[in-house]
Amino acid sequence: MAETLSITLSLERLSNRIGKCQVNGEILVDIEQLIEDGNLTVPLANHAAIPNVGPAPDEETIRKKAPPHAEELARAAGYSLESHTITTADGYHLVIHRLLAQQPELDNLFRDGNQTHKPVVLLQHGIAQSSSEWLINESGKSLAMFLVDNGYDVWLGNSRGNKYSNSHLTIRGNTMEYYNFTFHEVGQYDIPATIDLVLKVTEQPQLNYIGCSIGATVFFVAMSAHPEYASRVRFMGALSPLAFLSHTQTPIKLLAPHIAEIKDASIKLQVMRINPETLPNMINTQLGKLCFWRQLSRSLCNSIYKMLDEFGLRKIEEEHLDNLWKYIPTTTSSKTFIHLLQLMTNEELFEEYDFGPDGNAKRYGSGVPPEYDLNNVNTPVVIFTGKGEMFSTSQDIEVLKRALPFMVRHMEADSSFKVHTDFTHGANAYEQIFKPILFILNFYNKQT
Repeated sequence: MAETLSITLSLERLSNRIGKCQVNGEILVDIEQLIEDGNLTVPLANHAAIPNVGPAPDEETIRKKAPPHAEELARAAGYSLESHTITTADGYHLVIHRLLAQQPELDNLFRDGNQTHKPVVLLQHGIAQSSSEWLINESGKSLAMFLVDNGYDVWLGNSRGNKYSNSHLTIRGNTMEYYNFTFHEVGQYDIPATIDLVLKVTEQPQLNYIGCSIGATVFFVAMSAHPEYASRVRFMGALSPLAFLSHTQTPIKLLAPHIAEIKDASIKLQVMRINPETLPNMINTQLGKLCFWRQLSRSLCNSIYKMLDEFGLRKIEEEHLDNLWKYIPTTTSSKTFIHLLQLMTNEELFEEYDFGPDGNAKRYGSGVPPEYDLNNVNTPVVIFTGKGEMFSTSQDIEVLKRALPFMVRHMEADSSFKVHTDFTHGANAYEQIFKPILFILNFYNKQT
């Protein structure tokens, strides 16, 4: 066992030698605040015990690897994009994209004067993603482009806090207050506002909704809170949906036993936002410092490093940045991840955010958070999962299927579908996901 050394430093010397932990110039925690007076003994692990986190990529590498804007992705594939801005009931500004046909004559086939007759599809992205998720064209054709080419009016949602929807009526962006939300608020406010916009612009009474990962989760939340919206959705496709998560096999579950400490640390360190632009630096440098100075417990640090090992991200270098930028190109709230960890710790419970007994009593009038009412999801639902999935396991999906009153069908792709991005960018997505979705959409929208 590595011998633990200890040294006694004055606050002045400690401040000079260590300073403050920062990410992109924003102070996350002041080391001095952790020491009550100037002559405390500060435990230090010897160098053999410090995780080998490696150097962070330089800013030029990060800049070059950063993903293009949604408009650039659409234009590169021969499409164009409309942008529409809305404001939610709680003041968040959202930018919603509409993908337009590659060939203008395709639009004319469905028009009678100025009124479109094309059936409408709203695609909602997964966690820490954006509308760009649907426009990455690696397999030769994205789902959004595939549906446009087959006669659908395709809209791409953007949840609060991501790269396109990052402002508010009264709250300054990039602050603790701004990022104080989970997927609950996205379902409560963002999804209804997005549906209202799309139906207003298209002058249609109904739309079709397809959500990937947490994009399906927020639909369930929206219907639970606003059951009247079920009549505005003709069909819902859930790609690897997240709801009941007690059987998940993702390495993220390693952090679930530490949820109380993670909540506390996110507040103390003011880490309310997860930003992929600073994630490599956070993992490669700041995480090592936080564990080295015991600002995070040894058990939590061990779980974090084990999780990173299983994801293959223990040391983020240039080769890993390619996938990081392609599939996780935007910011989200750390509270959203905490909410997901909460669901992993509860057996067959899909419930609102847990604020603790006192916080729950003030917010909900009960010591425990309420469950979402899936009986209100009165929309035909088809679920798509993969046999090799770690996150949406067959046990949890079975619980979800029993809870949905209009569960139509569960379609299971092969074992090559292991993570959520396989459903939108995987090599087999076209045959096993896109084509079945089109068939089902055509059935519900009476297309030939």
